[in-house]
Formats: sequence, structure tokens, C-alpha cells
Amino acid sequence: MPPSVTWRVAERHARLSGASLRYRHALPEDCTDQAGTFHVVLCLEVVEHVGNLPRFLEALARLVAPRSVMLIGTLNRTLRSYVTAIIGAEYVLGWLPRGMHDWHKFVRPAELDFTLKRYGFEIAESCGVAFNPLTMRWVINTDLSTNYLQFHRARG
Repeated sequence: MPPSVTWRVAERHARLSGASLRYRHALPEDCTDQAGTFHVVLCLEVVEHVGNLPRFLEALARLVAPRSVMLIGTLNRTLRSYVTAIIGAEYVLGWLPRGMHDWHKFVRPAELDFTLKRYGFEIAESCGVAFNPLTMRWVINTDLSTNYLQFHRARG
């Protein structure tokens, strides 16, 4: 799978800013040689699309170094998320392709927390993410009912 434009832009930004970063475009299952080496693992808008969530989270968790963090952003399985993400974004506004999401794969925060606890993680912080159509901006809030972020810390 070729790197996305976003990946290339991020890599260029790191190089121009002198940041000591190395990007790798791969599935977590393909990174077994990197187990326990990452201080930050980001997984944004992915978990609601995977076929076997516990197996995916286990592979992701293996990559995180002790006392390091994993950030997961996803959609909550609520009536509000169904109306907003599927009916609103896919069918009414056409922002996303129709059928992109399966509401049954949306993940409640407690389910994510429960699964990651089995792999040695605890929640450090949670927050909601919402789009404000009046300002055309995304905002962070305390409402986890649609989109949310969970910061998990690996026990050491």
C-alpha cells in the first residue's frame, strides 16, 4: 500500500523542521519487529472499520513502549452517532461515501477501555470531538456521544 499524501506531507514537515521523527506506513500486525518501541501510537478513525477489533487492538498495544501512550479516536455506538455520522454525513450532506460506516462496528468508550485494560493500559484522559457547522470548525468538548478521543497509558 503506497503512503498517502498526508504521510508524505508529515514526513516533509518533520524533515524541514529538523524533528527527529521517522514515519512508517504499515498495519500494526506488520510491525512485530517493532514491539514495545513506540512512545506515541496514534489510531484515528480506524477502529470502527476493522474486522476483528480485539485482535487489532492487541497488535496495536504491542507496539507501545512501557509508560508510553496510545491515542484512539473513533465513533461511539449511540443513536446520536448513527444520526450524525451515517444519516447526516453520508446520506444528507454527502461528506462521506454512502455505506462507509457500519454502526454495529462503532465502539463505546467502556468497550475500548475494557479491551485495552487486558493489554496493560489505563485511560489517562477522554474527550469528545464535534464539528460546529456555524463556524465550520472541529472543537474539543466533554461530550463522548458521537466522536471521542481516548488517551491510554501503558503500565510500566
